[in-house]
Amino acid sequence: MVDILSRQGWTSAQHGRDACDYDRVGEMIVILRDPVDRWVSGVAQYLMTRILNFTGSQSYIDYAADYDIEMQALSASAFIISYNPLIERFIFDNLDLLDDHVWLQSEFFERIMPHVPRRYVIMSEDFEQQLHALGIQTFEDGDRNASADNLDKDMLRNFFRQRLDRKPSLLKKVMLAYTKDYELIRDAPSII
Repeated sequence: MVDILSRQGWTSAQHGRDACDYDRVGEMIVILRDPVDRWVSGVAQYLMTRILNFTGSQSYIDYAADYDIEMQALSASAFIISYNPLIERFIFDNLDLLDDHVWLQSEFFERIMPHVPRRYVIMSEDFEQQLHALGIQTFEDGDRNASADNLDKDMLRNFFRQRLDRKPSLLKKVMLAYTKDYELIRDAPSII
């Protein structure tokens, strides 16, 4: 969205970091995603940036006095080979706490300028139609931030999607953890 909107003259600001007159914000567009799909992508992103590759501003390398073999990057295939019931319990016991990529959308968005009116766009088959209804153009060459652009992340996404498909109890656990998100999507006013 940053790519698409910046091409149309929109600007963005990170709350607390960028200078912005938040009192002038008249309306928010909130993009919601299916909670299970978002969790699958989010856990893959978390594993890629915090566990397998040690990247980002809070990386372990920043704190390590001596860089050693334990701090070297790992591949998604190495993670999948090492995956076991203990790792699964840890991940599925902390579903929405691992990283901001898996936080509940409902809690995240309710805290951002709660007094500002919102319009909701649901990432679905008619996502582009919803954007067009808001007067937002899309571009074929826009940055889609797709996991398919990163083979390791795509491998992790597919792995966790398969785990959920093969173990309905895990899928149920994810869906229950994100009940408030499903309610928000169900109750969000339709754009079109």
